[in-house]
Amino acid sequence: MYRDYYGFSDKPFQLTPDPRFFFAAGCHQRALSYLRYGLTQAEGYIVVTGPVGSGKSTLARHLVGEVGQAPIVVAQLVSTNLLPGELLLLIAREFGVDAPTADKARLLEGLQVFLARLHRQGKRALLIVDEAQNLPAESLEELRMLSNFQVGSKPLLQSFLLGQEELRDIIDNPAMVQFRQRIIAQCHLEPLTVDEVQAYVEFRLRRVGWQGFPEFDATIWPTIHRHTNGIPRRLNLFCDRLLLLGYLEERSRLDAASAEAVAQDMDPPPPPRRDATRLRTATAVPAPVTGAPEGAIHLFSPEAVRNQQLPQPWPGLLQAVHYMDRAIEEKIRLLSYLDEQIAARQELLAAPEQTHDDSEGENSNVAQPLLRPVP
Repeated sequence: MYRDYYGFSDKPFQLTPDPRFFFAAGCHQRALSYLRYGLTQAEGYIVVTGPVGSGKSTLARHLVGEVGQAPIVVAQLVSTNLLPGELLLLIAREFGVDAPTADKARLLEGLQVFLARLHRQGKRALLIVDEAQNLPAESLEELRMLSNFQVGSKPLLQSFLLGQEELRDIIDNPAMVQFRQRIIAQCHLEPLTVDEVQAYVEFRLRRVGWQGFPEFDATIWPTIHRHTNGIPRRLNLFCDRLLLLGYLEERSRLDAASAEAVAQDMDPPPPPRRDATRLRTATAVPAPVTGAPEGAIHLFSPEAVRNQQLPQPWPGLLQAVHYMDRAIEEKIRLLSYLDEQIAARQELLAAPEQTHDDSEGENSNVAQPLLRPVP
């Protein structure tokens, strides 16, 4: 849609990580430098953390693209909510190790044989673990144990860990002291500043052939930054919608008002809150029910609403309460009837037996209680 309208060769803002669009902002450039340094050391762990959508996966893919023809075999894990045995099995499969069984001993043996063969070929293995904050502590410990695979003094496996801020808390746990001792560099990705937001957007646009159409007013950048907090993934989503708005309304210039329109469309204001008094499901109002004892409660009768000047309840609620009142009235009448029957039975049992002479027969006339139908 807007791609053809603005003459772009590709879609500039995508949610899927693409190393072609890696933008080396200050903290991202620093993280990339740490990763490159780690590659030269060929040992230990490099840890990169950052908020959701801060560009960690794009950073990792960019690094993999840089490795190119270097003698490094890379495996990348993206599903990391794994128990130790599952983690070992996935690592083996990502490196192409034949792992027909989940037996831990055989998995470790297969990995060691594979890593030793790489070493003899003049190569080494690099494991990139994305979303590492999902790894249980015991799985991180299993990962640490893999760093013990060595030939002489040369480690056979190096690992980079990328994760959200929770990963720092996990690593800082006192129980992870041995793991922390293997970390040779650690970096945290911060959100982009206003100036970096402008540079980021223009960089991605130039990658697809942008030459100033559409034009971006200088007032738009603080607005975009405010609505995205400088998070690259949010920027991609926001700017994609911004360009779509420009296409639909045939705009050649995008300004702060355009950004505000997109923000309102993406995150509309909540509907007005109803008056809390209208959310009451029932209000107790003294109103005697016909045939009910004194002090009985009638819920939400229309008369009570009018007399007490209460808010008019919903029609469905009034109908439901009406049926409840009718049921209560029927129960009150039934209880009154049962009380009368019990009293009559008690009176019958308390009356003395009457004996009549033979001329009148030997039948004893038993007084029968006066029964009446249930009202």
